[in-house]
Amino acid sequence: MTAPYSGPLLSLPNSSRVLTPTVTGCYLHTDADVLAVLQACLQGLAQHIPRRPHDRERPELIKSGSVFVYEENASGIKRWTDGVSWSPSRILKNFLVYRELEAPFPPGEKKRATKRKRSITEDDGDDSKPAKKAHLANEAALKASQNRGIHGSLVDSYPFKEEGLVKKTFSIRHKGVHHHIVNYCTVDDVRSGRILRPFHFQQFVGMGITPELKETCKGLKVPINEFQDAYGPENISIEQIPIWHAHGLPPDHKNAMGLDVTAAEIEGEW
Repeated sequence: MTAPYSGPLLSLPNSSRVLTPTVTGCYLHTDADVLAVLQACLQGLAQHIPRRPHDRERPELIKSGSVFVYEENASGIKRWTDGVSWSPSRILKNFLVYRELEAPFPPGEKKRATKRKRSITEDDGDDSKPAKKAHLANEAALKASQNRGIHGSLVDSYPFKEEGLVKKTFSIRHKGVHHHIVNYCTVDDVRSGRILRPFHFQQFVGMGITPELKETCKGLKVPINEFQDAYGPENISIEQIPIWHAHGLPPDHKNAMGLDVTAAEIEGEW
């Protein structure tokens, strides 16, 4: 039996002053993914970070696949800063999402959304190959739909940096403590499988949810069955964990979020 991918993932508690992400190589797609990471922190399997990254640390820490979890009061972090120029936020389910900009807005200027003009290609106005054009249009529509599952409605409203970062944030109050989760990714890393959702990693196999966290989730209307289906010990086994990350890119019939492409195309799960 081949074990699931078990590369570096969780940052274990230590006394060092060197700051490391709570999780690396990871993408948080759903509420269940967030809960899995938070549960690992609450169980002592991973650590809350004690502070924000210093300026000199940012190049090594603020990168695709990094996940940071921190307690608001314990860390003293009232506002997360990372030195990246971000678009205004948009709501994507229970997340707030941001996209990296080509350049920061000038001081004092309002962050107005201005739809970018569609680029003109050589094929525009050429009706000689309608079947090919239709195929390319369908491919572009599918890709756009999938990308929206990553960055939401932040499509062409601001001058986004090409191959830039996407930031996803999530906040939850558990037993009187405010926990904040910050995840960085790029669209290409998610789609290619270079970063993966937590259930692809051995450290999360069979992780259950505590009654206390389950109660917290009820108040947030987070679907507990979603967590149990992906991480519950009664519904997951070694055989069910995809292991293709250890061998490079995923097979053609899977996308980077572990969904069947045809199903995603039909159901719009991205």
